Amino acid sequence: MNKNKQTDDKQNEAKYQGGQICDGKEAKVNSNNETNCELCEKTFLKSKYKLLCFKCDLWICQKCTNLDATAIRDLINEDKNWICRICEKNKNTRRSIIKPKYVTSADQISEEESGTEHAPSQKKFTLEDVNKIMQRNHDSLKSEMKGFKKDILELQHSVQFLSDSFEELQRENKSVKRLLEEERKDLNKANTRISYLEEKLEIIDQEKRERNIMIMNAPIQENENTQDVAHKIIKHVGVHLETNNFLAKRISVKNNSPILVQLNDVNTKLSILKKRKEAGDVTMKDCGFSEDNVVYFNHDLSKNKQELFAKTRKYKIDNNYKYVWIKNGNIYLRKTESSPALVIRREDDLKRLQN
Repeated sequence: MNKNKQTDDKQNEAKYQGGQICDGKEAKVNSNNETNCELCEKTFLKSKYKLLCFKCDLWICQKCTNLDATAIRDLINEDKNWICRICEKNKNTRRSIIKPKYVTSADQISEEESGTEHAPSQKKFTLEDVNKIMQRNHDSLKSEMKGFKKDILELQHSVQFLSDSFEELQRENKSVKRLLEEERKDLNKANTRISYLEEKLEIIDQEKRERNIMIMNAPIQENENTQDVAHKIIKHVGVHLETNNFLAKRISVKNNSPILVQLNDVNTKLSILKKRKEAGDVTMKDCGFSEDNVVYFNHDLSKNKQELFAKTRKYKIDNNYKYVWIKNGNIYLRKTESSPALVIRREDDLKRLQN
């Protein structure tokens, strides 16, 4: 047991002498393996426990440390920094941070504890030490500058990449704009062409209907012969037609569905419409049927013309126009008897009149 303890003490002493807890500093020993305490100046053997103050770099014997051997051994084993009582006092009273070099006696220790100041001790640096420090700082700054240069270079590359990408996007944007403008022009041309063709088809469709009339509000008869019904109504208004000179049919199977009468020429149509106007109101009973429905004659209009004619009649009522009529497939509107007739070819014509 004692043998092991001695071995541990020797290892700790060796560790301490190697400066493991004292920033690499070693105790000054003479040829007899003796050293001096910097406080009491007493000489003690190298094998005795001693500590180096972390603040003032002074060697202190066990007695002056006020620590027992176990505490010193623990400090050595745990590799902790130790501060002497003088430095501890200076720390607590916020006195000068310059550390005393040493004290020479117990009386001087008492003076120090009572507040007496001693000559400061400063660690001396040689020119070589200064050069080493400057070299380390230079190397550190040089390394940091290399890192900064690398970061700056990467940033420049990133900025250049973004700049090139932006220019490429601008070129692509201009190209897309040109294509869109060309497509817009082509679309406008196509729309204009479509509108023109639609009007042409509308004209052709209406021309095919120019010889037709529509008999409105004529109820469907039981076991009806539509050709015979149309013939009787037309005959009553004063126009005599042979049954082989026209063709009559219902538009749909619904009751009171209009009767489409297809004539051989436009003059016959105009003659029937004129006679109908001269005859006044004509009922189904007047024509030899049992119903009292008043029948009307209308032009045969395309679907678009029918919608436009309905809107024109509404416009006539809403805006106090006096006349609206159809001639040769065209819709006309007149404000008064003396005002000029206006041709309504599309809904935009009505909108322009409002403005």
